[in-house]
Amino acid sequence: MRKYLWPLLADNLILLAGILLAVSPVILENWGIGLQSTTGNLARLALVVSGAILILAAIGLAIFPAARRRFYSETGIRRSRYFIQAGLWVGVVLVIMELALRAFVIADDIRISSDPMLGGAAAAGSSAFNGLEGTGYIHYIADGEIYTPYNEGPSILVLGDSNTEAQQVNDDQKFASVAESRLWSDGYRLNLRNLAISGYSLAHYAGLLPYFVKKYDPVAIVIQVSLQDFDSSDGFSHDARFYFLPDADGATTPVANPDPNAGLAHRVEVPFSLAIYTSRRLKEIFPAPASGSEMSSDPISTRDSIQIQLSALERVTDSLGIPVIFLALPDTPRIENGMIHNDDSDFDYLVSQIESRKGWQVVDPSREFLSLLTQGELPRGFNNTTPGIGHMTPDAHLIAGDLLAQKLEGLLK
Repeated sequence: MRKYLWPLLADNLILLAGILLAVSPVILENWGIGLQSTTGNLARLALVVSGAILILAAIGLAIFPAARRRFYSETGIRRSRYFIQAGLWVGVVLVIMELALRAFVIADDIRISSDPMLGGAAAAGSSAFNGLEGTGYIHYIADGEIYTPYNEGPSILVLGDSNTEAQQVNDDQKFASVAESRLWSDGYRLNLRNLAISGYSLAHYAGLLPYFVKKYDPVAIVIQVSLQDFDSSDGFSHDARFYFLPDADGATTPVANPDPNAGLAHRVEVPFSLAIYTSRRLKEIFPAPASGSEMSSDPISTRDSIQIQLSALERVTDSLGIPVIFLALPDTPRIENGMIHNDDSDFDYLVSQIESRKGWQVVDPSREFLSLLTQGELPRGFNNTTPGIGHMTPDAHLIAGDLLAQKLEGLLK
């Protein structure tokens, strides 16, 4: 009876592989990998068809006597044993790849905690290691809150996207941690709460600020922005957790998506580094389609977007009556077509619009970022990525954190 174990295992493995292939398009969609392009549709069809063929083959081996006799013959048993052994060796290779990725490239041990407003937030005690861009560890000391050196004193909210979440550097190198350490060394015992999440937009900040203010009772609010917040339609996407929507009076207000797990606030737990690495590479090949927007039929300019979104956010901050500091991160100096670009008129316009609004202050590290060039460095890009683009380096975080601390000290004197 034992000799029939090999073909029995092989039959079950074929069935399992078929099921995994058939449902893989659904898994990929949940991981944010778009398969809506022509190439993506062909890939999805190939996966489903391949899965169906394997499932039918496994069923056929189980129910058709002629197929069973051939499969359970001496030759079939021998081939099944080789098949299982080959699968085991593949498994060993995958385990080695998983361990290597966890040690040197990426290890995501972030657990998801349900939050009534965020929809899904990294749970307290979660952590991750990133070596795809830069090298950094990130730890969460509370649901949705990234570690900073001090966790006592009056709160200051720090809201931002991936530039503030900053998985590319260690927690103590992020500008929020740099600013907090500088404040404590200068005698200001303040607790900067880093609540950033990659992909967040101004609509998220506007929608979440009343909730965060009620929860943390802050003495000040810091909001990190860049031109990317206004060049894209993320703030108007109906697929996001929060989005801007024109109301009956013509004003733009933040609206909460009725689906608490909508958009970027919902994070899927992926337990294996190999799966995370593969999904990120597949996203580069099959990017998710552009999300729906009320304004997509009539695209607006960057400067009009700046006016609309800042005005919507201003109405929220005015109602809260708490000082607001914007950390405006420039894309310059950057490298394009082999040339270094130092100026960006749209960014200058953004800074001027923030400064013109009552109760708002701005930190603009453009001059200090430019000074890095004299040291042969750029504020963005790492040794394992393209220089001059991407997220901020530790030196850029140090500059931004010091400038932010100086602005907060001036505000709170």
